[in-house]
Amino acid sequence: MTAPSSTPAPTPTTPTLSRRHVLAGAAWAVPAIVTVTATPAFAATSSDATTTVTTPNMQAPASGTVVVTAVVTNASGQPLAGQSVAFSGPAGSTFSPDTATTDGSGIATSTLTTADAWALPGSSVTVTALSNGASGTAPLTVLGANAYSVGANWSDATPGTRDDNSVAQLRQDFPSPIVAIASSLAAGERPLFPDSDTYNVPRVFTLALLRDGTVWAVGSNAEGQLGDGTTIDRATWAPIPGLFDVKQISTQEGTGYALLSDGTIRSWGSNAHGSLGNGTDVSFSTTPVAVSDISTATRLGNGIALLADGTIRTWGSGYAGRLGNGSGVDHNVPVAVTGIDTAVRVAANAKCGFAVLADGSVRAWGANQNRELGDGTTELREEPVSVLDISTAVDIACAGSSAYALLSDGTIRAWGINGYGQLGDGTTEERTAPVAVKGISTAVAITGTSDGGFALLNDGTITAWGGAPGIPDSGPGTITGTQNVTTLAANGYTFTGFFIVGERVFDVYGVVVEAGGDYNYAYVFLKNAEGENLVGGQIITMTAPSVLSVLVPDRDGNFVHGNSAVSRNPYTLFGLAAPDPWTTPGTTLDLTVSSAGASAIAPASVVGANAYAVGANDFQESGTPSSASVLSEPTQLRKRFWSPITAAASGRRFSVVLLSSGQVLITGDNRYGQHGAGSNDPIDGYWTLVDGIDDAVGIAVAGDTCIALLSSGSVVQWGRNLNPHDDDSFVTTPTPVDGITDAIQIAGSSTAFFALRPDGTVLAWGYNETLEFGVGWPVVYRSSPEAVPNLSNVVEVQAASHTVFARLSTGEVYSWGSNDGDGTLGNGTANEYTEGSVGVPMQMTPGPVTGIDNAIRIAAGPSTGYALLATGQIVAWGGNSSGEVGDGTTDIRRTPVPVSGIANAVTIGAGYYCGYAILADGTSRAWGNNELGQLGDGTTTSQSAPIPLLPQGRPLKGFSTSVQWASSIFITVP
Repeated sequence: MTAPSSTPAPTPTTPTLSRRHVLAGAAWAVPAIVTVTATPAFAATSSDATTTVTTPNMQAPASGTVVVTAVVTNASGQPLAGQSVAFSGPAGSTFSPDTATTDGSGIATSTLTTADAWALPGSSVTVTALSNGASGTAPLTVLGANAYSVGANWSDATPGTRDDNSVAQLRQDFPSPIVAIASSLAAGERPLFPDSDTYNVPRVFTLALLRDGTVWAVGSNAEGQLGDGTTIDRATWAPIPGLFDVKQISTQEGTGYALLSDGTIRSWGSNAHGSLGNGTDVSFSTTPVAVSDISTATRLGNGIALLADGTIRTWGSGYAGRLGNGSGVDHNVPVAVTGIDTAVRVAANAKCGFAVLADGSVRAWGANQNRELGDGTTELREEPVSVLDISTAVDIACAGSSAYALLSDGTIRAWGINGYGQLGDGTTEERTAPVAVKGISTAVAITGTSDGGFALLNDGTITAWGGAPGIPDSGPGTITGTQNVTTLAANGYTFTGFFIVGERVFDVYGVVVEAGGDYNYAYVFLKNAEGENLVGGQIITMTAPSVLSVLVPDRDGNFVHGNSAVSRNPYTLFGLAAPDPWTTPGTTLDLTVSSAGASAIAPASVVGANAYAVGANDFQESGTPSSASVLSEPTQLRKRFWSPITAAASGRRFSVVLLSSGQVLITGDNRYGQHGAGSNDPIDGYWTLVDGIDDAVGIAVAGDTCIALLSSGSVVQWGRNLNPHDDDSFVTTPTPVDGITDAIQIAGSSTAFFALRPDGTVLAWGYNETLEFGVGWPVVYRSSPEAVPNLSNVVEVQAASHTVFARLSTGEVYSWGSNDGDGTLGNGTANEYTEGSVGVPMQMTPGPVTGIDNAIRIAAGPSTGYALLATGQIVAWGGNSSGEVGDGTTDIRRTPVPVSGIANAVTIGAGYYCGYAILADGTSRAWGNNELGQLGDGTTTSQSAPIPLLPQGRPLKGFSTSVQWASSIFITVP
């Protein structure tokens, strides 16, 4: 199996190939962000009173209380006292009281209590106040927190006190979802653990990046690390003023960093050793400043930036070669890390730097006394060296003096100090080269704390090891009390981990399925809410309605039945099949894609063919996969249609179909540009979309020429010129026919076209060889339509080789043109000159077909006419040499006679010297000429009386056939 390396393009033959971008909430039902101004919304239902409702800042906690104020005024805006006000709110909430009375200022208050702690920050809830028929509503922005914390709470990121191993939700202060968290000790701080049960509590600050691009901070602020212009510690979350459009955040020893969407970086807080990176020597900055000389950063770490060209910049302390530029000197502006230009991930702590390269290898530099570089030595490295035995890394993380690499197979390698089991290998032995973290093979994300690590597994669970909080021993062990976590965050010098309940975006491409065909690929891109691809290795499940089969690749890349696959970067591949070949084209079936608690719906569209063909196929004009020159058994068309076929027509060696979408497709011969695709290049056997038509409601063919009736009432034409004096010229794209603006139906003979207008008149144009225009010669060719004289009250028009039929509103049928079929006009005349005959080779003026006054549908064959009567009976007349009249004989019938054995027909059609009918019970009949298999009974034997059509397991809706060439298309019920 070969899969594309980038986002697949839609299949050219399927214009409606879908691409769906579906956003799925991991812990909430509707992840919509509603922006609300301070002006309350209200709606008055009484002309005497108006009620408005507000809360402070138009906000409500996800779980907590807020005072709701209602004001009731009269039509003049004066307050109404003593009015009863009833309060209501979102599901699960309560009001106390639920009914209050307005005071002298027209004010009534109540306390709203909400209970959904995990409601999405920034989503909207509505409260309503109703007073005497006047109601006011207000949308309130939810303040919440979609993240957990475990471990020390030194920065007060979570409310109250808790045990270091307990998991708690962050304070519900955020008006937008959290997408990243970073936490760090203040500059120079180290937690001290004496032998007693007490220890030194360090100064810690924490940052949270919200989806709206703002950064919020809490905790210690002695050096301005909260970025609010002060040095005052704060125990509640608040935004950093002036910091917007942020894409990533990081912290390091009292300094905060933010990567903006324009590729620049801001820093604030401590400037020890030049950690602000702005070229100054100030001690600290209480507000964000720009890091110098960086404008193309794509990723951010602790005093380290990855640029778009794959190079790395570092700044701040140069201790032990931490900057990776070949020296141990501090730099207060960024410097380039030596020898790296293909980095894709970076990480750093106070002593070391790390980079994952595009080839999956890892480079490290800096201090190495605790073996944290993983190069097999304890030597300090001022320039990058290779970490041993790693070639498939996809991410990197730091612990205090250890490091972790996530590999593409979901395993983790660790190296460095190991006194608390930080390496997760079951020992406390330091390692100069990477070892495997035991028991982990499905990791999709990693992070490190001071003395241990966390891994997010592809089933959504979190594993911790070493001294990481949340487990009772050195593990690895499972963190309990979390759900739907998508992102991990920690810092190598803190004792706190953060788990973000994020969102997963499913981009689904290519979900177009061929009915009854081989499986089609569906590409699922799994991303976070910011549009970044999540690391591969996550379990993605696809479920589908029973009419579809889901397949997944096995280890060898072969597709097998199943619905869960492990994600890859950048996409996960599924197979989809619709086993029923007659699944209606354009059917939309909802697929469900899910991963670790998040789910989304993506529509799959079926391409198929609700029609089959019989008859001639010399030029592949049937549009089926068959290469046989004659199709004597019904053969389904190529399954390439994204909408049901509603009509079809056959010309000389080509076929046309109209879809319910209004588009037109053609297959077969194209020597005169019949495909309408801008050229006359051969395209035999494939269905081609006619250019520029998307609102057709009818199609017709005359020889090598096509027309389409548009929903506007206009008509377009393409293909061969109908002028016999210029018949080698052609038009390859649809061109408007002059003078037609209100047509409601169209038809074609061999050489002319006809359009029915709402007033019951008929327009004609083309070649007038046999007086089809209803006028005499010298009018031979007409490019612009004109009305057929002496004809009105027409409700249907049909044409055959050179004869035209019109059904009137009275139920009568009129005919004109050629009578070559020994009575095609159906009026008792013929074109033979034997004794007693009346020789009428053609008729210019429309006249009645004998004896018909209750027709409800008509059809025209090459030499035969057909009428379906209101009684369900079919009558036919004209040529009958192959039994096409269907009366059990081959006698010429100059006036209508009943078709044998049919009394309950609902639809009729005519083909190449043959007739068709659909009966009320859903069965079908055919009769007449069968030399090219057009009766579809598997033989080439003609029949003078109706026989059953092979059913193909599908009832028929209609027939669209060629009356000049023996190619017929039968449309099935979609």
